[in-house]
Amino acid sequence: MTKKKSESELIEINRKKGIDGMTDEQMKAVKETERHLSSALQMIFECQDMYMSDIRNLEQSMWDLRRSFNLGMKDW
Repeated sequence: MTKKKSESELIEINRKKGIDGMTDEQMKAVKETERHLSSALQMIFECQDMYMSDIRNLEQSMWDLRRSFNLGMKDW
């Protein structure tokens, strides 16, 4: 008899399929975006402020994600 998979097991299977289906460019864009978001949030939490370089990195990440995942090129 086959064991029914739990919801968390199904989520993990789908997550792995999604990651395995990404191109190298898409994976790079996701990892870079996570790094930029983490850095910007850390700065906000620590200083209640943001450096212009953090804003630049967030904007670059937005465009990288749009280009990598064909999300459209509308500005806002």
